[in-house]
Amino acid sequence: AAATSSTAGPPPTEPQLVLTLAGAVRDRRTVRIEHVRGSREVDPYGLVVHTRRWYLVGHDHLRDAVRTYRLDRIGGAAELPGRFVPPAGFDPVAHVLRALTDGWTHRMEVWLDTDLETARARLPATFGDLRPCPGGGVLVTSGAEDLRAMARILAGLPWPFAVRHPPALTAALAEHVTALTEAVARSG
Repeated sequence: AAATSSTAGPPPTEPQLVLTLAGAVRDRRTVRIEHVRGSREVDPYGLVVHTRRWYLVGHDHLRDAVRTYRLDRIGGAAELPGRFVPPAGFDPVAHVLRALTDGWTHRMEVWLDTDLETARARLPATFGDLRPCPGGGVLVTSGAEDLRAMARILAGLPWPFAVRHPPALTAALAEHVTALTEAVARSG
């Protein structure tokens, strides 16, 4: 698929830009993008929507490396004559997650009491890296800027879970439970 989305819808993006890049991903055509930092030739491996932003992932010819570009920082794109073969097994979503999580304030590991197939079916691909645990369950490795917000997200999961790291996330969960308990007491 040319584009992969999380559950939250993306903000409006220039439709022609998305169509041009999606077509180039599909057809494996090199593109020239007009990025805010200059013109680049890129072999586009995929488009990803994460936390309401569109990203282009591809091999940057100038840097000779795989790069991630936000579409709101690209002024235009045009297909070039060149074609490319993407790396076997390359996962644009995983690449975007790695690129974005390098800058997170908090890294986290959470064990989920479910199987990998169910977790993948219920969670957006952008939730984090999901791996089966040898003793059962799924280990999520992810990151967050706001542990209280992550605590609220975890509390809404349909499975039992356990925070392995960081302890501050466990504390944020305890605060959330206290707030919910107080809300129930006021409501009753």
